Amino acid sequence: MKNLHLTALILLLPLLGYNQEASKSRWTLGVETGFNFVTDCLVCSANQHHNNTLPYAIRAEHRIFRWLSLQFSLGYFNTTHDRLTSTEFGLSLAEHASADLSFRLPTATATIGPRLQIRIGQGDLGLEYRSGLLTQTLQVQAAEFNGRSYAFQHGWTAARAQAWRLSYTYWATKQLAISINGETLSAWNLGYPELKGDLSSLLPESPYLHRLFSDPDRYMGLVDYFWISMITIGVHYRI
Repeated sequence: MKNLHLTALILLLPLLGYNQEASKSRWTLGVETGFNFVTDCLVCSANQHHNNTLPYAIRAEHRIFRWLSLQFSLGYFNTTHDRLTSTEFGLSLAEHASADLSFRLPTATATIGPRLQIRIGQGDLGLEYRSGLLTQTLQVQAAEFNGRSYAFQHGWTAARAQAWRLSYTYWATKQLAISINGETLSAWNLGYPELKGDLSSLLPESPYLHRLFSDPDRYMGLVDYFWISMITIGVHYRI
């Protein structure tokens, strides 16, 4: 009988270990959305109006200690900006023209980094830093006052990104939490996105826009950095 009990205990040990590990899972998955309230880049700051669309993110957390965790984030957002341009570009007075430009900047990010956290009430106050990759393209809609309009698509550029975040995560249950987050994300050395297509075929009847888009400095400046701040709300589940 003693041997039977010992055999049964040995067979149950893996199951006991599995159950214990499952109840102490260190992994959390979540989704977030919110709004962008500050955007700054050389394309953006020179424009008259801008509109930020909702940011989205998928997040994962691996808790190393009670006070330290590793954060993973995949994010997407885009911003739109409008600007009125008017310049001669060496054209004659009769050729002088103006155009209303609308910029759209779809942006995707992948970042990872540590978070320090302290327990406050039934939640965690956290400060985190992440770094990784930001990739971005540029879409431009140009409308001249003579009624003609054109659309331009640029290629994707990529650069190193970094993010700082202050958050509070409230654990409603042992497995489900809601977070409120404030984050600033920036990227440098993005460079010029390359215009797709040949200008001669894209702009057969617009010498003004042809000169404008031939010189990227004229219509988007040195696209060397991107900086955005956002507030998001997230739902997280401990798996």
